[in-house]
Amino acid sequence: KGFVLTGSTPECFRIHLKNILLQVASKAREKRIVMLKSWNEWAEGNYVEPDQKFGHGYLDIIRDEIIRYDKIINK
Repeated sequence: KGFVLTGSTPECFRIHLKNILLQVASKAREKRIVMLKSWNEWAEGNYVEPDQKFGHGYLDIIRDEIIRYDKIINK
């Protein structure tokens, strides 16, 4: 049995990325790892590569949230 996820947007992605980065920030330094899956899995609809609909939206969010995360952990 499969399932299909729909309605993905950069802003939905931002919410999930913020949440996981906050969780990781509380871990020991050597355990602060986040892996983002699928740079360009177009066939599966799972990608962060720029497209015509959202442009660089996903990549901009990754950049912005990493900068924000860096400020949190380096206070």
